[in-house]
Amino acid sequence: MKVFIFLGPTLSWEDARTELDATYLPPVAQGDLYRAAREKPFAIGIIDGYFERLPAVWHKEILWALSQRIHVFGAASMGALRAAELARFGMQGVGDIYQAFASGQLEDDDEVAVAHGDASSGFRAASEAMVNIRATLAQAEAQGAIAGDLRRRLETLAKDTFYPERSYPHLLARGRQEGLPAQELEALRTFVASNRVDQKRLDAQSLLRAVRDCCSAGVAPNAPAFTFQHTEAWDQVVDWAESQPPISLEATTVPAELLAAEVRLLGDKGHGILAGGYARLAAGVLAQRRPVPDMKDRLAKVERALKEHLGVGKNDGARDDEGFASWLEAQGLTHETYSDFLERQAQLEWLKEWYQTDLGRYLVDELRRTGDYAQVARRACDKDGMLAQHGLDSPTLQDAQLTQSELFDWYFEQRLGRRVPRDVGGILVDCGLASVAALEREALREFLYTKLVQGKIFEDREHGSNPRNLQRTDASS
Repeated sequence: MKVFIFLGPTLSWEDARTELDATYLPPVAQGDLYRAAREKPFAIGIIDGYFERLPAVWHKEILWALSQRIHVFGAASMGALRAAELARFGMQGVGDIYQAFASGQLEDDDEVAVAHGDASSGFRAASEAMVNIRATLAQAEAQGAIAGDLRRRLETLAKDTFYPERSYPHLLARGRQEGLPAQELEALRTFVASNRVDQKRLDAQSLLRAVRDCCSAGVAPNAPAFTFQHTEAWDQVVDWAESQPPISLEATTVPAELLAAEVRLLGDKGHGILAGGYARLAAGVLAQRRPVPDMKDRLAKVERALKEHLGVGKNDGARDDEGFASWLEAQGLTHETYSDFLERQAQLEWLKEWYQTDLGRYLVDELRRTGDYAQVARRACDKDGMLAQHGLDSPTLQDAQLTQSELFDWYFEQRLGRRVPRDVGGILVDCGLASVAALEREALREFLYTKLVQGKIFEDREHGSNPRNLQRTDASS
């Protein structure tokens, strides 16, 4: 059975998997639960969720999932809050924290809020939840480590502290500043060191066991006791969510945050990858505003180019199929997510075509940013001046005494260090060129300039030779 669990700082994914075999996802934000529900899982569990940096998961998403006959569980943190609010609609709350919110004993969202790191740190918590502090202080009082009056004073101090700053060292320091009994504070410090109560973790584990039992029973959810109402605001969330890749992709591949950290270690190559990522982001945003024309044809073209690059699909045989399947697996793609990848690639190709005429000024800016402008500009001017001096500013194949095929062989293999593409026209957009003729002119200018620098072109008007004649050579620059 397919099960999605939104989990972050409350419990590590590794520990969670000892309780339940499921697809674990980062803390839920607005739109994420709809994306999970549209994949028709048997159950969804909400433990952790964003509420400040990103918009919080919307109640209507949960109602939509319930209307689709999907079990939705909540506990410990954001899940407990939403379950208390939506229990009458069929969301299933689990644990002491949920019960406290459902009964009205707790009301404030900050009771479960913590500061935490990103995926690269495993969403490690950087503060202590108020519900955990309450549970720990109550346990300390029950075991005689502190008196009831001190417990209440410390609860007030913790509650008055901004949630990212809540911790036991901070609380004990505040207690000392307030002149609370030093002996009892020291007893509490000793108690916390070995008896701290992590109520959020306990409730998260209870949710995982409840979902596991539900899956084992295989009981379908009851029919919803409400009618789901579409609104304009709901449609806006759906429009955004539908433009995103399947949410399960994020759990079956290495998290993007971890990959980005490694990419940044690649130096110049890493910078190029990041720049390419921004270009893809721009293409995706623009594609949402302006539909990509001829998408079907573009997808076919993109796939042909990709398979040519991979060297598969030429014979459509079993070996090609096996090689392509291996490539998909290595890239963390399934056949379904591969289709989404192709669509985003087609969007990028469209972006390049649409804004090709604007590339120049941004390219110049990037050269200045990297510090390469002077070197590149100096070579460009030298080439232009030398070709003009020899009457080769608008060269032809006859000047080079080459066929187009021979010219492209030299340009790609000798100059660019890559094989000649089967479809030269297919790489024009990537090169920022408008036509094969433009590519031919650029290759000719580089070929002739290279030979001029090597001293292979000569003028001999006295002997009646063509002043634009070129001695052919196999030497490369």
